[in-house]
Order: sequence, then C-alpha cells, then structure tokens
Amino acid sequence: MTLKDVPRCNWPSFLEGFSRRHRAWRGTFHGLIGGEPVTRIPSAALKSVTLERDGTGPVLRITFLNGVSLCAARPCIVRVETDNGAERALEAETCNGGFIRLAFRAAAEPEELDGVAPSELIA
Repeated sequence: MTLKDVPRCNWPSFLEGFSRRHRAWRGTFHGLIGGEPVTRIPSAALKSVTLERDGTGPVLRITFLNGVSLCAARPCIVRVETDNGAERALEAETCNGGFIRLAFRAAAEPEELDGVAPSELIA
C-alpha cells in the first residue's frame, strides 16, 4: 500500500473525482482529535467528499447516503492510500492536530466494477 499527498491546489478537482469514482462504495470512517477517537462510522455508503469554506478557512466534508455528514475543519494535508493503483482510503490531517480516515472495505479500480451499486438505486 502507498500513501500519496494530494497537492493543495488539486484538492477540489481530486475530491470531486474521488466522489464520482467511489459514490455508494461502503467505507468506514474514523476520526481523532488530540489522539483520542471522536467518531467511528462502520460500513456506510459514500455520497460525496467536498471542500467547502467557512469563516475560518477550508472544511473537508464527507457525506454518506444515509444523510450523515462529518467535517474536518482546516485540513492541512489530504492524502490517498492506494493498493496496486486502486484507491483504498482517503485521509486528512487538520491544522489543530485532528485526523480523519475513510477506508473502503475493498480496493478496486472503478472500471473493474459492474456498474451501479445497489444503494445508488434507492438514493
């Protein structure tokens, strides 16, 4: 497995493409602040990952098809983990020492899959 930092100038386009490639994929979300676990969502279907702005700076928002949305304020590093070229996880570190990770159950190239995920049909 390989971790690769996404250049800050590429965050919006990378996250848009990541969202399209992995919409409805099942993933587990973890969050840490100050080394303490703050959130864990097991096996939720991804809707989107976006970069937004609020009054203090950028906010990375991960939204699931069940309506749950989680944010990481002021991300300073965004990276993707790949396994033989297939995206396996997305990570972000925040300027205040927080860390979030969205990891998929299995890594596969989107073109290797057979089309629409079942959860896409009901969303």
